[in-house]
Amino acid sequence: MTNYLKIKGELIMSASKKMYQKLAKLAVVRGVNVQPNQPLVITASVRDYEFVRMVAKEAYAVGAREVIMNWTDTELGKLNYTYQSEETLTDIPDWKYDMVKREHDLGACYLRINSDMPGALKDVDQSKVRAYQMAYSKKMKGLT
Repeated sequence: MTNYLKIKGELIMSASKKMYQKLAKLAVVRGVNVQPNQPLVITASVRDYEFVRMVAKEAYAVGAREVIMNWTDTELGKLNYTYQSEETLTDIPDWKYDMVKREHDLGACYLRINSDMPGALKDVDQSKVRAYQMAYSKKMKGLT
């Protein structure tokens, strides 16, 4: 069974490290409920690397097989949507499908940590964003 947890909102830097550690444990144990020998796939912004490390440590503490990271960067994404052609954006390579299929076959659970600002992509061509999303969904059909 695939488990999903999405954490929204800005991570507040002034909060104590102890609070973040508790949140990391909560996300792993109660949120996605990582089981022994189960992979955990985390998708998060590069700016949240410290919290992601806490989450990974908690996942390994409960016996995760591996922690797989999908790093994101809003500014790089914005540049890609601005400067890449729609043809390039919608050319989803086979290796991405193979990676997601492996995770799926191993029974991975998924944790997405969203801390980016809403509206960050408001100035990019939304038809390109939709085209990418549709191409990705089509490529991953049957897996997600």
